Amino acid sequence: MTKRHTTSAARRKAAKAIAITAFYAACILLGVFIGKHVAGGTPGGFAALILHLLGGLGLLMAAIIVQIIIHECGHMAAGLAAGWRLVALRIFGLMLVRRGRQFVLASSHIPGTGGQCLMSPPDRPAAQCRLTLYNAGGFAANLITAAASLAVLLLAGRQMGFAGQTFTLSMAVAGAFLFIQNGVPLVLAGIPNDAMNIRYLRRDPAEADALLAMMRANAMMQDGIRLKDMPDSLFAGAQADGRQRGPIASSLDIMLLCRAIDMHDFTLAGRVADDISSHHGGTLPAIYDGEVGRERLFLALIARRPHDEIEHLYDKKLRSYVKTMSSWQLSSVRLLYALALLHDGDTEAAHRLRTRFDKMAAGYFSPADAESERELVARIDAVAATPSAE
Repeated sequence: MTKRHTTSAARRKAAKAIAITAFYAACILLGVFIGKHVAGGTPGGFAALILHLLGGLGLLMAAIIVQIIIHECGHMAAGLAAGWRLVALRIFGLMLVRRGRQFVLASSHIPGTGGQCLMSPPDRPAAQCRLTLYNAGGFAANLITAAASLAVLLLAGRQMGFAGQTFTLSMAVAGAFLFIQNGVPLVLAGIPNDAMNIRYLRRDPAEADALLAMMRANAMMQDGIRLKDMPDSLFAGAQADGRQRGPIASSLDIMLLCRAIDMHDFTLAGRVADDISSHHGGTLPAIYDGEVGRERLFLALIARRPHDEIEHLYDKKLRSYVKTMSSWQLSSVRLLYALALLHDGDTEAAHRLRTRFDKMAAGYFSPADAESERELVARIDAVAATPSAE
């Protein structure tokens, strides 16, 4: 294992340890507070303590949800202040998406994340887009509300009842937790947090250009423009050189892979997938590694590669990734459909997956993606109707 890989593994372990420690510290702090409150004169003994603990846990969960909303709204406020345009705002699985001049509700989810704020930057150079402000807006909002909650608790806590005190304390604790989780440079669940993104952006100008291109492409997709129809200039920074690229630039590289598949240029897509692997040297974030692995497998299925090669590509790691993502991601359901029809020859399973695909596509958060995926499913059907050479 190289020194770079060892350092990355150590950072992941440190990030996990910090997150777990912060969460348990929050729970212990809340428990101590409730215990003192009950011991300080609340009648009922042990039963009252249990009820207060359950109530306190519920208020803590509510405070975490509120702080997640505050975090995403912090990104939105910072982006709007920098002249950006809101594209979509997601809280857990509920997404508010701009479609033309209107906003509509849709469903989407990315495992390991509580929310997401997608915005379209102005047509300016990266140095003028205030990327640091946009990335810092979320954890700054958490820190401000955590400090304000603590101040309210110290100044007016005696005038509050148990619920008011507990919720205010929970807001302070949850805000501090989310500030640490996003304001200290960490890589969590294979995804760089906001502070780590700021570090990457400052370290490498190519990361800033890639982030702007990716966000502009996302905005175009919500306007109904498919990847294949976007201007080539938008992807000029993807795989621009042979050096190892950072995680933000890697997302633009993967968008280039998806674009080649959307164009049905599967030969180009195979080359792009190979280039991504060589450029990143095994350091891709887990979610990007899963995306590349999924499309590699799809390309092999479309090409009617031998069964043993398909089984080799569809390893335990990729199976787990596709299973997780298929609950919300249309492209993963498309892959499962291709596996059932082209690899397993299971027409009943394929029919169930096709029904699931059609239902998901009808209300998908990105109409451009849905249109692209429908064409790919039609391509799967065409391949299935052609006798295999094997």
